Amino acid sequence: MMTTQALALTLLVALSGCAARAPVVVAPKPTADATPALPPCPESIVPGGDPLEAQGFEGKPVVRVCVVGGSEASRQAAQRAIELHPSDVFSADRMRADLEAILKLGIFDDASAFGLRVQQGAGVALLYSVHDRPHVAHVGFEGAKVLGNATLDAKLSVPKDAPYDPATASKIALAVRDEYRSRGYEAARVVVVTEPVAGSPDHVNVRLKVDEGTQSRFAKIEFKGNKRVPEAELRKAAALEAGKPFVRDELERAQLLVSSLYYDRGFVQVRVDTEVGTANAQGVVPAAIVIDEGDVFSIGALHATKLGAPVEKELLDTVVRARPKQVFVRTKIVEDIERVNAFFAARHQQVVVSPLTEIDVKKKTIDLTFEIAAP
Repeated sequence: MMTTQALALTLLVALSGCAARAPVVVAPKPTADATPALPPCPESIVPGGDPLEAQGFEGKPVVRVCVVGGSEASRQAAQRAIELHPSDVFSADRMRADLEAILKLGIFDDASAFGLRVQQGAGVALLYSVHDRPHVAHVGFEGAKVLGNATLDAKLSVPKDAPYDPATASKIALAVRDEYRSRGYEAARVVVVTEPVAGSPDHVNVRLKVDEGTQSRFAKIEFKGNKRVPEAELRKAAALEAGKPFVRDELERAQLLVSSLYYDRGFVQVRVDTEVGTANAQGVVPAAIVIDEGDVFSIGALHATKLGAPVEKELLDTVVRARPKQVFVRTKIVEDIERVNAFFAARHQQVVVSPLTEIDVKKKTIDLTFEIAAP
C-alpha cells in the first residue's frame, strides 16, 4: 500500500505566483501488492526527490484531484476553480491554467501543483497545494498630520477580516501619496508595513507610514518663446499664481490651456512644453512654459461632402460661418459642427459631422471639409 507519507513527498510541478519551480518527484517503493489502492488525500505536502518533468504525465488519465492546505472554505473555493477532474486526460497547460485560476481568487498567497503516478504508472493523482493569505485585523495610518489619520481611515477603509491583498494595499498607498501631491507635497512618500497579530497567526495589522515632506509652491511662472501672443494673455490663460501649492497636474492643465489659446489664433502647429526646476530651501519651485509658436494658418477651400451641390451650397452659405481666408480657429469650427447638426435635427435627420483637414505648409492654409454621414 502507498502511504500518505510517501504521497506527501511526491512532486510533479511547483509553482508560486504562477512562476515555475523545478518539478521533482520521489517514486514510491514497490510493495507486494501489484494493484495498490488509491491513497487518500494528504493533509500536507513536503516537496523533494529526483526531478521529473510534467511531460512524463502528459496524456495519462487523472484519477484523483486533491486540494491540500488552507482552510476548509478556501479549499472548497479552490476546488471549484479547478477544471482538471478525475477521468480527464492530464495536460500541463490545463494544470497551469488551474493554478492561475486559483491565484485569481485573491485568497491565496501561493499555489503549487504536485503529482503522483498511480495504478502502476498508468494514471496520475493531482494535488494542488494552497496557502491562505492572512486576514486583515486592522488598517491604520502613521504620520499623516496634514490629512489626518481619521480622514484617511474613513476614505480608504479596508473591510475588517478581508484577505490581505498586497496589490490593494499598494493602491491605497498610491492614493494617499497622490492626495498629498494634489496639495503640493511633491516629495510625499507612503510605505506599507504589515505585522503579525500576537496570538492570531492568520491575521495581520497593516500600517501605512506617511512621510509628508515639505509643501512646495509655485514661483512666478516664466514664459519662453512667445513672440506673437502677449505674456499677459498667456498668464491669464494658464491661471497659475505664484505662491500657490505646486501641483504637476495644474501645470499640465496650464500647458493645455496655453495650447488651446494658440489653436484659437490659427497656430495649429504650436508646441507647448514645460520646464520644472528644483525647489529652494523654502519649497519654492521655478517653472516655465516653453512655446514654439509656428505659423498662423488660414482657411483654404471649404466643402461639405455626400450631400449634392444644392445642399452643400445651402450649408456653406447659410449655416457654416467659416469662410476662406479667415484665420483657422478651432473653437469656431466646433461651433459650425454644432450648427450643422442642428440644421439636420430640425429636419428630423440624425447625422455625424466630421471635420476633415488638409494642411498646405507652404501656403499656410487648411482646406476644410465637413464630412456628413448617417450614424
